[in-house]
Amino acid sequence: MKILFISLNPPAYNPAQPLGRVVGLLQELSARHELTLACYNFSDDTSSALSKLPIKLVTAPKFQPGWFERLRGGSHPAANLKTALLGLDQQFDIIQSDGAESAWLVGELAREWRRPGLVWLRPGETEETLVAGIEILAASRPEKSRWLPDGLDTSYFTRQTPVNVTSQEIIFRHVEDDPASEEALNFVQTEVWAEVRRLTPVARLLIVTPGIASFEEIEEGAEGISRIRGVQDLRPLYQGCRLALLPYLRPPTDYQPMQEAWAMQVPLITMPPGATTLPDLQLGDHYVQGADGPSLAALATRLLEIRGPGLHLAQQGRQLVENRFSWAACATRLEQIWGSEETQD
Repeated sequence: MKILFISLNPPAYNPAQPLGRVVGLLQELSARHELTLACYNFSDDTSSALSKLPIKLVTAPKFQPGWFERLRGGSHPAANLKTALLGLDQQFDIIQSDGAESAWLVGELAREWRRPGLVWLRPGETEETLVAGIEILAASRPEKSRWLPDGLDTSYFTRQTPVNVTSQEIIFRHVEDDPASEEALNFVQTEVWAEVRRLTPVARLLIVTPGIASFEEIEEGAEGISRIRGVQDLRPLYQGCRLALLPYLRPPTDYQPMQEAWAMQVPLITMPPGATTLPDLQLGDHYVQGADGPSLAALATRLLEIRGPGLHLAQQGRQLVENRFSWAACATRLEQIWGSEETQD
């Protein structure tokens, strides 16, 4: 198929980091389809990633309205890119975009070319702000019929060392600006951790926040709690931990912490709102859950003491993330959606 993929602001590429939302998916799609990527003019860092892919690039500067355009209500920032794309001597089967900011451009091109237009929302984005006449792919709402999850670079997130069965460390992977993550962290600190320490006095909790800082900030707290901010490489921390504790009180906006735990083969403990975030998860295979602080603490203690259940969870979690959340799996899921769009068209 001939695909136009619109990502107005492709992320910068860091070869030391995992392939993210755009580049990871483009890498898979470019091996299967004739792919054209449309975006604003980008930095050299982004170019170094995209230049490695067998794709055609169409770029244009972001439109900067003058006083007259502002007086009239302005023109869309993607107006220059629209002009460049309409000038192409090429037909596309599907117009696919990344993020709500590109919805205007997708709608314009879909109407002009009479081709299916789809917008893949980023976690936290909602369809209320989008234009009519385009198909919505939800990233963080699995109840939507058109659900395309964010993927994970499974070649990057891979355990390199055996599980340290003597470790008593538990990881909480924090996501800034996600209310569900903030609530879960507060719940762990106020309702769970004291009971864990009562049952397992040597247990340690690592609260980890990724970042792009050139250094890590480590804060040692009371009761075996350490807070680490600015983490660029999460893998060594996952490899040193026996459990991932993510007791969500409501569905999270960003479920990558769960995916990372599965990929790194760290058994996941959660609560029902976290377990129901993604479809087809199996209790006892992909996670264990508690209903309150004491039950979560008891589960953590049991998994620290008995190795068998944790090994089963680790193996099943890795298989789940490879089959459902690798970029290859996400590309296949997107192709299925495209196929249904072509049939409807």
